Amino acid sequence: MAIQKRIPIVATLVLLGLCMSLACWAPSTPVRATWTYPSGFDPHGGYVDRWMWIIGRKAGYTPITSLLLGEIDGIGFSLDANYVPELEANPFIEVNFEQTHWYRSFSFNCQKFPTNITGYRRALAFALDKNLVCEEAEGGLTGPLDGVIPITLPQWTYEDQITDHFYNKDIQRANASLEAAGFRDLDGDGWREYDANNNSIWDVGIDIDDGGLLPHPIFPGCHVPLMVATGYQSSLIAANILKEGMTECGLRASVKQYDYNVMWTHYIFTRKFNVAHFSWGIYPTGDPLVLYDLFHSEGPWNLGSILYNNSDYDTQVEAMMVAPTQEEAKQWAWNCSKILLEDMPILPCYNNIATHAYRTDRWTGYVKMPNLGVMDDNPWTSTSVRLHPAVGGPFGCNPTTYRCSLAYDMVRSNVLTTDDASTHNVFGMIYDTLWELDPITFDLSPLIARNWTIEETSASGDIQDGLKFTFHLFDNITWHDGLPLTSADVAYSLGTLWSNSLYSRGRKVENIYRIETPDNVTVIIYSNMSGIFEFNEATSPYILPKHIWEPQMLSGGDITKWVPETPADFTGSGPYNWTERIPGEYIVLERNPDWVFAVEYPERPDCPLVPLPLGMIGFGMAIVVIVVIASVYYFRKRRQ
Repeated sequence: MAIQKRIPIVATLVLLGLCMSLACWAPSTPVRATWTYPSGFDPHGGYVDRWMWIIGRKAGYTPITSLLLGEIDGIGFSLDANYVPELEANPFIEVNFEQTHWYRSFSFNCQKFPTNITGYRRALAFALDKNLVCEEAEGGLTGPLDGVIPITLPQWTYEDQITDHFYNKDIQRANASLEAAGFRDLDGDGWREYDANNNSIWDVGIDIDDGGLLPHPIFPGCHVPLMVATGYQSSLIAANILKEGMTECGLRASVKQYDYNVMWTHYIFTRKFNVAHFSWGIYPTGDPLVLYDLFHSEGPWNLGSILYNNSDYDTQVEAMMVAPTQEEAKQWAWNCSKILLEDMPILPCYNNIATHAYRTDRWTGYVKMPNLGVMDDNPWTSTSVRLHPAVGGPFGCNPTTYRCSLAYDMVRSNVLTTDDASTHNVFGMIYDTLWELDPITFDLSPLIARNWTIEETSASGDIQDGLKFTFHLFDNITWHDGLPLTSADVAYSLGTLWSNSLYSRGRKVENIYRIETPDNVTVIIYSNMSGIFEFNEATSPYILPKHIWEPQMLSGGDITKWVPETPADFTGSGPYNWTERIPGEYIVLERNPDWVFAVEYPERPDCPLVPLPLGMIGFGMAIVVIVVIASVYYFRKRRQ
């Protein structure tokens, strides 16, 4: 009996203890972070209940037409200039132009014949009329580019230092480069063959200018396909202009169009291409790290595409990466640019112009970032766009939906395994980083971390020469599933997950050798790399939830082979939750009301149901009547 009386007391004490434990572990009630950037920009947002990404390259779908008809509200990728007049004629559509840190170029496979020969690559640079490309492909909206650092980065670009530009077509110099490299018309048919021995002797039966009936066993042909992504009119125009110049030089070429994902997956990443036209660029921070990622012999994008190898270049770019000041880094960057201008592993065409189009009859709040524009790499439009006051904004009735066209479907659903721009348009709304860029000044500003310090370290005990970054997190951030985001998530993301990443984002954390988490909101990161770029590199990847990713890593071993599918798999801390995806059709995200910078929503009425058109109602009633009559007839026949 005494034991029975004690059971409620013991149970109460146990329950009280559990509550106290949970109180110590659980985050405080979500409170909106208070922060206004020095430039005056207010990061608080998330005015749209539902954001629908509609795949723009699916069969039978034309984003331009859909925008003109009001079926979608914006286009989330840069458009070809050919569409601008039609869009500008619509009073409810705004077209924004912005020179960007990206540029269009022809990339060469530097290990596959004939683009493995420098003289051949330089000949194509002479044969291309860049000024004509700018006029016809971009409607004169941009200018030609020879260097690999775009002119929108005046602190790094080498363009103004170049004295011998490749802006205009020069067939005479192209022919001279081909002759010196061993490409000659040896059989008199008007097309150049490759004389491997450089002795001008034609061997009958080994015609390798177009593969021929008897292709050479080592040099299978000089007929080069110029690859472009389907749907990019500017790329198609540029490739045809290059083909014309090559034809004048006696070089065979053809223009081949491929689906974007197919081109990358089956040709670029497998190095089964010679020449392909697409964009390269600089991350929004403006650091010239493309010089390493794309051209260093061990650079992630180099290994995945052009396979350029120059030991002198490697030395120069490695020095740039550890330079302690911007002035020293700039000089190394210029040295690298000079080498690339001589070797021509890629052929830049022009600085990209971000041409973004969006409707303004219902929506406002678009954020225009210098050198980025309104969409693409701009993370702020998605949280700042809102209903116009004239239609009940900024919140409207419940729910509001913004429909935006995405260039391509996601290449992979695992954030660790892709650098695809379309995919990261989506991931950037789901996952947050420690810091973000002020959209006006590009200064580093708080996101997950409210502040941080940077210190130099000297070798002592377990500490190495390098840098130490100390972050203090907001103490009220939660994941989409309600669990708290803590320093353990930051440590696991930067110390474990991203080091397993494929492509360039994995290299960002490779210098981190130690992470300390003295409490739930403090993270101390040690890097054995010095230099002005390391902070941006080591601390920029998305922060991912340890409790979601660790079980997958422990069960599967190789975390890059995990394929997230359910909404819970995409748990993040960002402004939007993953809700639904139909591959090749659309992706739906819903507002995260507990995002650290989320605006407070007022009480709102539900949106009224949209009545069906009278014609559809009449058609439905007719179907019902037919079914009823058929049913009556069927049962009467059975009874008889």
